[in-house]
Amino acid sequence: MKIERTFLIAPALVRLLQRERMVSRDIIEGYLSRAPERLYFVRAEPDNCNLLLVVNAEGARTEDRAKVSGAQAQAFLDACRGRITYRRNLVRIRPGLEVCLDRFEGLDLVSVQFDDAATACAFNVPVWFGPEVTDNPAYQKSSLALDEMSEAEEIPVSNSTIIAYLDSLQPTGVVGPVAAVTPKDAASGEERTTDGLAGQSDALASSASEDKRRAPFLVPFPNQRARV
Repeated sequence: MKIERTFLIAPALVRLLQRERMVSRDIIEGYLSRAPERLYFVRAEPDNCNLLLVVNAEGARTEDRAKVSGAQAQAFLDACRGRITYRRNLVRIRPGLEVCLDRFEGLDLVSVQFDDAATACAFNVPVWFGPEVTDNPAYQKSSLALDEMSEAEEIPVSNSTIIAYLDSLQPTGVVGPVAAVTPKDAASGEERTTDGLAGQSDALASSASEDKRRAPFLVPFPNQRARV
């Protein structure tokens, strides 16, 4: 079973990520039971619905899933103690590394999946990721569905954060001939870049508060809406 690490992310950076072409889908999870060693829930996606049982025993986490129809998933959702709806976007930040951006009502999380514990521990966390919340129960989806969602932590955004984010999306290598650059051109270009980044940082910071209000998602079943 894959190992997942989860981090907070600044809403301002999420707005930049949304400018990229990303694969996205709306997901609903409904929780039937929750215990320290056992989690039982249904997950409904536009083209796939599953009933899942997650068991934590002797330091190991196992997951069993059974495919169900849309009608069956709806019946389970109606019987759930709590549910959560979120939009998942897949973002490729460098070759061979894809992260999941999960957008809840008033909360954004970014997660990375690994094949084993050693790879997860060796992961070099990008500087534009926020604090890690992998082991914080308050940010687990079961808690978001069954408990009251607390206000998200404020994540600062700086020029260095934006530069690191842009670098993670830029392809490596040079295509085509490289034109000669004079010292005068380099100085003026650096000045424009500094001014542009400063303005972008200010705009992103001011937009963070506007990002808390989001439109509700639709249930991935015909002619039905999510109950939140």
